[in-house]
Amino acid sequence: MQSQLLDVSSRAADLFVSTFYSTFDRQRHRIGQLYDASAVLLWNGNPLAGIQEIEKRYLDFPITDHDIISYDCQPLVGHGESDLLVVVSGNVKYANEQRAKVFSQTFILRPVATQDGAKSNYAISVDTFRFV
Repeated sequence: MQSQLLDVSSRAADLFVSTFYSTFDRQRHRIGQLYDASAVLLWNGNPLAGIQEIEKRYLDFPITDHDIISYDCQPLVGHGESDLLVVVSGNVKYANEQRAKVFSQTFILRPVATQDGAKSNYAISVDTFRFV
């Protein structure tokens, strides 16, 4: 059972990381669709709450290009049915800057029920970003 949970979590993280950074870099106007309605973001020490505030913050950024170096995923046992902790590290280059910046980003993902009651998707409930 534990092995199966880790495998499912790992596959979910693979899909999430790819989807999140692709959306951020190429379709940022859709970034809010990845967040839970009550999501919170802590961006370099600055707290924001709710999809509208998070979208506004991210839409204000210049064009970006993320290069993901590594990520890890761990199911959060005892924190909801199957919440996931995803930790990402990489480099981000902003269009108006010469050099890429090293960053670390941590997410807590919460399962989202589909119309038939299955829980196949995840929404971001917590997003913490920090330049390293």
